[in-house]
Amino acid sequence: MRLYKLLITSISASVLIFLSQNVAAEDEIGVNSAVKGDVTIQSHAQIAKQALVKDPLFLGDKVTTAQDSSLQVLLKDQTVFTIGSDCALTIDKYVYDPNKSNNSLSATVSKGMFRFMSGNISQSGPDAVTIDTPVASMGVRGTMVEGLVGADAIAHVIKNGLISPDTKVDSNGATLFVLRGPGQRSQARNQKGEISITSAGETVTLNRSGFAVFVASADTPPSEPFELQASIFNAFNTTLRTKPTGGASFEPFELGAFIKTDPASDVPDTADAPDYDDGLDDDSLDDDPSTIFDLPIHDDDEFVTDCTPQNPNFPECK
Repeated sequence: MRLYKLLITSISASVLIFLSQNVAAEDEIGVNSAVKGDVTIQSHAQIAKQALVKDPLFLGDKVTTAQDSSLQVLLKDQTVFTIGSDCALTIDKYVYDPNKSNNSLSATVSKGMFRFMSGNISQSGPDAVTIDTPVASMGVRGTMVEGLVGADAIAHVIKNGLISPDTKVDSNGATLFVLRGPGQRSQARNQKGEISITSAGETVTLNRSGFAVFVASADTPPSEPFELQASIFNAFNTTLRTKPTGGASFEPFELGAFIKTDPASDVPDTADAPDYDDGLDDDSLDDDPSTIFDLPIHDDDEFVTDCTPQNPNFPECK
């Protein structure tokens, strides 16, 4: 009888281990491709741990960066998430089967600066990808988008005269959304790219690269799209793109062009990934906005001649 109980206990333990491993495998959604500084990841009820390159990321993991720190994550469908200093990210939903068309992704950025570059999931439909902030929800359709949540977003729009200093804002959640576009080298089906920002029951659609939308609070509708000014462009560029100049700068991350998928695995292989930021193999092209922005989209299809972020040669056009 005692031997029987020991056998049952052993079998039960083995089953539990097997089930937990299967659950973990199903919840694994990508890998950390680059880690700089103090970045922690908390999985479910576990204690938060320092993020390490090539460690897996699981559904529901809470990712937090400290000051002067940043992280890039590659998801199984080749979506790329980059978060900058003092940022918090959680991927709440991730459904991906390359053989199906009903895939979906939703994430929450509660503070800080981030960049999102669409992967294969965005091809499932206009509502397949959503990113929430404390004040708004954004739908992403086949493009690259950047955002900034919190006091820095407010400071940028006030400094550039986009709102008055006495405007009612959510100091922790106000969000600036910037449409970058997939870039001229992108193979995305939607070469223009589009984002839709919803707040207070109203939605604003942005489909012009180099333009932005600001949401002051959850009770405030999104602003009308406005041209991204050079100072805001440079702020994103400094945090998420440029090469280090010493001190507390970040090393840049490469984007999707370097992703090489191992045939035996759905997780991208990043072992040989170079340290470039914009997904280009040629270092001389790094930070060339013609590879970051789409060509400008106008009703008359005229090229932007002014040296602004809407010009694909910005800032080299100066």
